[in-house]
Amino acid sequence: MKGKTMQRIGPAALAVAAGALAPAFAAPASVNGPAFEVDVALSPAAAARLANPRETIIVDAEIYGVPTSQKLFAETEGKLDLAPERKIEIPGAGAAGFVATKLDAGKLAEVQGHAARVAIEVFSGRRSSPNNLLDCDFYDDLLSAAAQQPVAVQCKLIGEQ
Repeated sequence: MKGKTMQRIGPAALAVAAGALAPAFAAPASVNGPAFEVDVALSPAAAARLANPRETIIVDAEIYGVPTSQKLFAETEGKLDLAPERKIEIPGAGAAGFVATKLDAGKLAEVQGHAARVAIEVFSGRRSSPNNLLDCDFYDDLLSAAAQQPVAVQCKLIGEQ
């Protein structure tokens, strides 16, 4: 190597150079979860009660994962939130469409199978009564399963046979 000089890079300079490259190789802070739809069906009695006086329906979706570590499982009661809880209010029986949401990639790495789950609860909007009027199916499955086809939820009035 005549005429060329080589410089030695010390550990501190190497660390600075590596740090400058780190953002290009860092894991993403979030990943996109799929969109899904919930189809709410009402019994005839529930449909009549919600129609007069005008009452709404709330579809509540909680996207979470089951923690792999025992410590985290105990701290979160077995449900590590991967995205903010979302609620959609609909005027009666029908579809509630949940758009794709960003899932916390760091938390996703801490759950069983690195898989997001979704828990769906449906209840009345409490516009005509301070109490919930509906007894609805509860859904809890993988988020990917919910995205495959609309989630069907049947509702009836509380106390209805």
